Amino acid sequence: MREFFLEYKLLILTVSAILFALIFIDIVFKSAKHKIKKKKDFYKKNYGDGTIIYAGTEGGLLSYQIDPVRNGVPQSGISNRVDDTVVLMGKPDLVMQDKKTKEVFVIDLKSGKSPQDMSMSHSLQLAAYFLMIEKNFSTPVKRGIIRYLDDDNKEHSVENSDELKNELLERVRAIADAKKKISKNEIPELVRNHNISHRCKACEFASECPQVLV
Repeated sequence: MREFFLEYKLLILTVSAILFALIFIDIVFKSAKHKIKKKKDFYKKNYGDGTIIYAGTEGGLLSYQIDPVRNGVPQSGISNRVDDTVVLMGKPDLVMQDKKTKEVFVIDLKSGKSPQDMSMSHSLQLAAYFLMIEKNFSTPVKRGIIRYLDDDNKEHSVENSDELKNELLERVRAIADAKKKISKNEIPELVRNHNISHRCKACEFASECPQVLV
C-alpha cells in the first residue's frame, strides 16, 4: 500500500485538491444562493408579493450617462463634447413592480438612525437610481424608499418627479464644471456643506477645499 501511494502520490494529491476545490465552490455557491433567497424573502415580506426587476446583490452595476446639453441647448460654460459627459453608476438594493398597480419602485437599505425627514443627499441618490433604472429597464419609476435597518426599519420615501430630476442634473453639471475648472487650474470657490469627516476624506475636492475636516 505504501509503495502504491508513493508511486501515485502526485496523482492522488492532485485529485484530492480538485475534489476539495469543487466542494469549496459548491459550499460558497449554496451560501450565496441562500443569502440572495433570504434577502428576496425579506423584501417580499415587507413589500408584498411584487415582481423583482433587479436586486443589487446579483444585478451588477447600473449606469446613466448625462449629456451636458439639456433640451437641445448647451448649458452655460459647458460644451457638448463627448469627453464632457458624466456617467452615474450605482447598485440600488432592490427594484420591484407591484403586481396589482404595476408601479415600479426602488428600495435602498441604510444603516444608522433615521433622520426626521429624508436628507437631500438620499433623495438625490434615489433620483440617480430612477434615471439608471428607466434607462436600463425601459420602465418608468414611481417612487423610491430609504429603509433604516438600525432604527426599527423606519422608512422615508420620495416620488419621482421632474423637479427632483432637474435638481440632480443641475448638481451633477455643477460638479462637472468645477472639475473642468480645476483641471485648468481655475480653482472655483469650494464651500463645505456638511460636518461629516468621512465624507471629507472620500471627497475628490478635499485637497482644494479650505474648509476640509481633518
